[in-house]
Amino acid sequence: MFTELRIADRAELPRYRAVLDQALARRRFPASRGRSLTVRAVAAAVVVAVGVIAYQRKHHDSPRHSAPAASSLAAWKSPTGILLHTPGRELLRGVPDLDSSILDRIAPTTKSGGSGS
Repeated sequence: MFTELRIADRAELPRYRAVLDQALARRRFPASRGRSLTVRAVAAAVVVAVGVIAYQRKHHDSPRHSAPAASSLAAWKSPTGILLHTPGRELLRGVPDLDSSILDRIAPTTKSGGSGS
């Protein structure tokens, strides 16, 4: 059975010389030559567009962005600063007391001063 399968496989395979000739023909005349020219043309268009935009920004009459004033820099606040305000933040501000529990700070207890019984 293996001999029959081997003979059938060999009958379906292309000849080595034909495959080699096709590979050599592709190397001489690549089909991707048109694609490489297209890629080069697109890259050149991008470079020209970036150059035009840079030239227009540089030689525009009125500047788009003025220098920020010193007072506005001092008054600037981070738009994400509110994310730093986390629950329980006040617990982490001070140095913990080694004689007390963290539970005492969360829910302070009221000690009776001997006024009733």
